[in-house]
Order: sequence, then structure tokens, then C-alpha cells
Amino acid sequence: MKTNLPALELLLKASSKKVVDVIMVDAFFNRDGDGFSPARESMMMEQLGCDVIEATQLFHALNWLIRKCMYTTTTPDEHLPADFHPQLKDMLGAIVAKKLPDWKVRSLPRMPAALPAPVPSSR
Repeated sequence: MKTNLPALELLLKASSKKVVDVIMVDAFFNRDGDGFSPARESMMMEQLGCDVIEATQLFHALNWLIRKCMYTTTTPDEHLPADFHPQLKDMLGAIVAKKLPDWKVRSLPRMPAALPAPVPSSR
């Protein structure tokens, strides 16, 4: 999946780190969907001055970044380009570091059970 990482730069328009935190948490909890919750999308469009398409692109970029960090136990630094906005990269890294342990625990019940052991053949 090709991800539109520049969409993450919409977060620079957020009024505070708390707003970015809330947006990232919403992206995590809606990760199996196609976008943010309708209430969050409406708030984002107003606060970030973006349209539905940009909000959806932001959702997919955050979803990609969160999954990469969760399943590879890495930080956003390792997945964002070297020329990515440094303060935004630091903020995303701090939020992911804070949330990652909880997100992993919350993801466990949704992971598929291990495959059963093969039955020995009776030849």
C-alpha cells in the first residue's frame, strides 16, 4: 500500500499536542475502518482546515504509521523520510512511545489464534 506521508503534515495545523494525541488515538481505534469516526472527522475538518479527502488521507497515513510501529516495535523516526518536519516527527514519536504499550495490549484479543498443531499421520 502506497501511503501519502505528506498528509501527516496536516497535523502541524493542530492547536496543541493534545489534539494530535486525540486524532492518533481515534485513528488507532478505527484502524479497521475506512476513516475517522464522523465526529472526529468533522472536528478535524474544522480545526485543521481540511476537506474529507485530506482527512481520509491523514487517517490512512496515521494508520500505516501506527501499524508499522506496532508490528515492528519501532519508532516513527524509522519510517518517516529524513526530510520530514523534525518537530512533527518528534511529536509523533513521543505520542507513539506513550501509547504503544496500551495499543499492543488492546490489539491482542483481536489477533488470530495460533494454528493447531498438526495431527501425526498414521501410516
